[in-house]
Amino acid sequence: MAEPLLANETVVMRFRKHPIVLVRLLFPAVATIILTVVVLALVPRTIGSTSVSEIEYLVALALILLALLACVPAIARWYFYVVTLTTSRIIESNGVFSREHDSLPVARIQAVKVHQRLLQRMLGCGDVEIESAGRDAVERLPYVPRANAFATAVESEMAGQPSSAPL
Repeated sequence: MAEPLLANETVVMRFRKHPIVLVRLLFPAVATIILTVVVLALVPRTIGSTSVSEIEYLVALALILLALLACVPAIARWYFYVVTLTTSRIIESNGVFSREHDSLPVARIQAVKVHQRLLQRMLGCGDVEIESAGRDAVERLPYVPRANAFATAVESEMAGQPSSAPL
């Protein structure tokens, strides 16, 4: 999953969105599994003199498998979204079957801002906004792990100083 690097360009930092984004994406599937298990525990095993336990278990198994299968695209999208800070660019790569690489030269960056809500501060992540020359809008990177370290690394690269941030 390496992005195309230019000559004399080295990777300073690489990351995916903070794993907390998976909670929101996977919540419906997890809720379905929990609800299925609860219903399975509460439904009587017989109706009259007919046993329905085999049908119950097959329906429950099918629901659980469908819920787990629904998780795969969300996890794949999270896994294949990668942001890389190099000595000269910020590269945003995403895509499961076809890859897209969007790069922003560090030389064009004018400002870096970190926004952290309370939960993000507790989890050690934040949203990073990058203002650059030549682009209409602000580039927003949500749920960046160690957002302050990333912002510091970007500012170090902007100043032409090597960053001491860990990869």
